[in-house]
Amino acid sequence: MTCTSLVMIFILAVLPCIFRSVQGVSVKLEKDILDNNTFPKDFLFGVSTYAPQYEGAWNVSDKGESVWDHMIHANPGLIEDRSNMDVACDFYHKYKEDLRLARSIGTQMFKLSFSWSRLLPSGFTNHVSKDGVRFYNDVLDEIAANGMIPMVVLLQMDLPYNLQKMGGLANPLFIDWFEQYARFVFTTFGDKVKHWITVNDPNLLCAGGYGDIMIPLLQLSGIADYICGHHFLLAQARVYHMYDREFRPSQKGKIGYSIYFQYAQPADPSSPDDISTAERDYQWFLGWLLHPVFSSTGDYTAIMKETIANHSRIQGFSMSRMPSFTQEQIHDVRGASDFLGINFYSHELATSLNNVDIHSVGFDFDSGSLAAEEFNFKDAPAMFGKLIRRLHEDYGAMFYITENGFSEAALEDKAKVAYLRGHIAEVLKAVQNGVNIQGYLLWSLLDNFELPFGFQPKYGIFHVDFKNPNLTRTPRLSSKLITNIYTTRRLD
Repeated sequence: MTCTSLVMIFILAVLPCIFRSVQGVSVKLEKDILDNNTFPKDFLFGVSTYAPQYEGAWNVSDKGESVWDHMIHANPGLIEDRSNMDVACDFYHKYKEDLRLARSIGTQMFKLSFSWSRLLPSGFTNHVSKDGVRFYNDVLDEIAANGMIPMVVLLQMDLPYNLQKMGGLANPLFIDWFEQYARFVFTTFGDKVKHWITVNDPNLLCAGGYGDIMIPLLQLSGIADYICGHHFLLAQARVYHMYDREFRPSQKGKIGYSIYFQYAQPADPSSPDDISTAERDYQWFLGWLLHPVFSSTGDYTAIMKETIANHSRIQGFSMSRMPSFTQEQIHDVRGASDFLGINFYSHELATSLNNVDIHSVGFDFDSGSLAAEEFNFKDAPAMFGKLIRRLHEDYGAMFYITENGFSEAALEDKAKVAYLRGHIAEVLKAVQNGVNIQGYLLWSLLDNFELPFGFQPKYGIFHVDFKNPNLTRTPRLSSKLITNIYTTRRLD
């Protein structure tokens, strides 16, 4: 899993690829869709947004710096178009307008993230921002006023810079910091929020930000990425059990986390070597942070533990580069999530890394996989359906599709329409076949700041004119598709 493959999803937007609906669906499933193309009454349709990509107002009132704020300002070249998140979509000032837009397309669930540094400017509870608390209370009240349900993410990449200076997720104290932050949030907002996500895309954050060249740019592949993932899992368990003890009896909410899924497929389906390599890629980038929580046995997979321990020994390390759990921790981590959020855009093709020096230390070198994004979108819905079936078979968990989208700039975004129709069809098939999917949340309501690539990708079903001081929102063709599906609850 190279850095290119980790972040390539943002580049997909600018490629002149035209998606075609997947063919070859089984006769039975086609008949099911024709006989019943309606989603269950309790299925939730919605949209996803995130604070660093939407809010702007980066220094309003006493908000603290996030690691993205600090590093982009220090080095604008970290973002491909040299833009920043200072204003973004200005959701901070335009949230009422944007929530009305969300309601207008039939949104039932509105997912947002809280900026840790807006609420706790120092990163710690010694300084609580009254303005930050007021803002999120106002947003939650406006979501309710529009008849929607909030889903709130505690951390979306934007760790307070003060905490990053002390190592961020590579510091074991992160577990305590995150618990303190989560307790404050549950205490302050828990009467208004019943669906929580602890961390969004921890696998992308750890592999890309701690192991490679995404912010926070640690570039300690094969060491810091594994440590980051380990501390995330321990923090997830700590916060989950804390919520169970202190808040669930009265607030009766659910708490989970979301994973960034790029589903590796063999570059040559007839090659046993490529088949094996794709499976190893899956276990490294996905099973890594899934198996300890959702499997019946817990702990990391045997292939990861054994491979990394063997490589570490050969490389002269006195112990495995992959941290290990105690038996008590295995027990605490296993089952510490009520649901899994699935963030899916595309799949990738995996081939073996050849002629690698065994002394090379790295995440990819451990997995033995070189994966590249698959640009031909004709198979994208089928791969999405295949992934959902595998997750259901492996874990039998409750799922939310917490991100799914396609980037296309044109107002007549016909490729995006085809992409979304194909993927929503796969969700409907899965639900009809017994997969416990509770909702589908589109990425994205608006064009926004797409992290390393700035404002170039255009995932919004509403176009945002970033050259206009008013940041005018204009509906795309895809907004009509989504409105029709969300309001009729049918896929025609």
